[in-house]
Amino acid sequence: MKCLKCGTCRPTKNEAIWLLTSLLLCFTTVLSLANRANATISVPVPEHDLIHQSVVIVMGQIETIESFSDVQEGQLYTHITLTIDEVLKGEVSVTELTIKQPGGAVGDTHTWIFGSPEFTIGEQVLLFLTNNDDGTLRVAHFYQGKFSIMWDEIRSKKMVSRNDNPAQVIVLGGLDKVEASGPNLGKLRELESFKARIRAIVNEETQRPQARSIPTILFNPPSVTGASELMPEFHTPNMSRWFEPDDGVPVKMRVNAQGEPDAPGYGFEQIQAALQAWSGVDGSSFHYQDGGFTDADGFQEDGVSAISFGDPLGQMDPPADCAGILAIAGFMQDVTETRIVNGQSFFRIVEGDVVFNTGWKGCGFLEDFNNLAEVAAHELGHVLGLAHSTDPEAIMYPYAHLDGRGGSLGKDDTDGLVFLYPATIVPLGMATLLSPSGSTDPTPTYTWKAVTGATWYYLWVNDSTGNKIKKWYRASEVQVGDDGAICSVTLEIEMEAGEGRWWVRAWNANGYGPWSDPMVFMMERKSMKMSVSPTIVSSVAQIEASWDGIVAPTTTDWLGLYEPGADDTEYLTWCYTSGEASGRMLFELPSWLNPGSYELRLFANNAYNRLATSNAFSVDWEPVRVKVYPAIVIFVNQIKASWDGMVAPTATDWLGLYKPGADDTECLTWCYTSGEASGRISFELPPWLRSGSYELRLFANNSYHRLATSNAFKKIKIRPY
Repeated sequence: MKCLKCGTCRPTKNEAIWLLTSLLLCFTTVLSLANRANATISVPVPEHDLIHQSVVIVMGQIETIESFSDVQEGQLYTHITLTIDEVLKGEVSVTELTIKQPGGAVGDTHTWIFGSPEFTIGEQVLLFLTNNDDGTLRVAHFYQGKFSIMWDEIRSKKMVSRNDNPAQVIVLGGLDKVEASGPNLGKLRELESFKARIRAIVNEETQRPQARSIPTILFNPPSVTGASELMPEFHTPNMSRWFEPDDGVPVKMRVNAQGEPDAPGYGFEQIQAALQAWSGVDGSSFHYQDGGFTDADGFQEDGVSAISFGDPLGQMDPPADCAGILAIAGFMQDVTETRIVNGQSFFRIVEGDVVFNTGWKGCGFLEDFNNLAEVAAHELGHVLGLAHSTDPEAIMYPYAHLDGRGGSLGKDDTDGLVFLYPATIVPLGMATLLSPSGSTDPTPTYTWKAVTGATWYYLWVNDSTGNKIKKWYRASEVQVGDDGAICSVTLEIEMEAGEGRWWVRAWNANGYGPWSDPMVFMMERKSMKMSVSPTIVSSVAQIEASWDGIVAPTTTDWLGLYEPGADDTEYLTWCYTSGEASGRMLFELPSWLNPGSYELRLFANNAYNRLATSNAFSVDWEPVRVKVYPAIVIFVNQIKASWDGMVAPTATDWLGLYKPGADDTECLTWCYTSGEASGRISFELPPWLRSGSYELRLFANNSYHRLATSNAFKKIKIRPY
């Protein structure tokens, strides 16, 4: 899994580190004093129910996003204002509409319920809206009522799509519930067809007697007394953990005394089972403690970590036919306190809440002891800082099992808990570097003293060009000697000439040790060598080229054939090397090459950065000859052509008919040779050829590289009487 949090990444080889990236809550960084992060459990709402439950359905563009702090209620809300382009349902008498969503950011405080719809200024949206208790509008069923509108360049149409996999949302009933929720609601679909579907269902709705009264709607919420802040977007916050377990103190959760009347025993025993599931795991310091009953309820920044039922603050839409939001959970974080665990910096969690929705009677979730215990255990996993697992057997898997397992944890859950809350935290010492220092060869051996307790080492090497090596090594693989007191690494990575520096840092399951002091080395430049043989080429069309000492070889290093003194851009032919620092290869010489002196030049990485020049060599082969006969052609339309002396013949060598002095591109007619070094063919002359002098020219391999020119001949046309 990819961790979205900015910061240092650890080696993927380490199993514990993989668990961090797959289980820990990773979000984009938001600087704040107090952040609340939450998780959501949902059953996808079918399309027709989403339309029926919405009091308003509109399309428009997001214009402003402004968060408000309601000090009296201990809540943060965000007003999201959009200009209305089209109304698909409801009586809307305004051109601008403002919705009120829980969560947001004001000053040093940031709150967020996972599963909330996300917004960005300028975004085109289609929104299904329901009422808050105060008459203001909100997006129906959190993320399920928000669709983004985009232009499809390929189809040249507007499309809509919904994010059906927001962070920290668990889907009850598995993938079948997602697939059954509607016709590809989470996938791209044409806007016009989606609008037609909405209108059809709305029209059907107006044909039936109203089963419920339309509530009074506040299209523009009244201003809020208190601090406010404009934001460019409405989005998720940071990763955190509780610090109490590090000192042996349990995390205390209280349960609202009202309980859940539709659950066996009001749900109290199920909550107990979920709390106990995360407590006392071998290798972990984390424990939940039952703090007894409380009258605290919903999501309020009241200093009480509480579990409540029945959505007492009206923060969720009721379900429709057993589909909708079942529960939300989360925590409050204080970013003025940080702690590094397993090499990762965490903010401190100071409060956690779990809230179950109302209206789920008869749906089989609350009534079943194990189903409720599983849901509660999953939500409490988020409260302690874990994200979703990719292991289908984990309680933190994003799809609920509902198979009777209750709050039982899987191995991936316990591994994640141990990683997030290890039983002990032992700091690592600093590595002492031994060599290289001073002058050294291009591929030195790096040695340092082993650090007690280290399981991994991170080697960082800079040469004169900048960073050259960033690599992780398992301690057991690099420690040498009987006592393993020395670590040694030799790499086939050559350093550029000049001054270099290197460092080592130790790591284990408890985090990083400090960087070592740097050690300086000096790299002497290795001279490049290149040669060709033989020095005289007389009977073959290739030479052997060898080179040695390329400091940073690439597969696009190349050799070019030149006349001595020619500019680097004036190569005659070229080919790539083998991509190695040292090597040898056969270099093909073109058959059209004239006798004379030549050289090869070595260049780096598809550029004209010359690395070396070979010794000179001579081409001393006999010139190619072409002859034609007869010298005068009167009564026939063909001549005999012969050639010899071709060093590297091909099947695409060709003969062309020309007027003497014509350019090579002004061919009158042509034909291929037999592909042999020497040969003879009949060359057909076109019947339209006028009287005059002509010649044949021999060219190499479908090109205009002329190898030879024949003697001239005359074509004489005799007019009939």
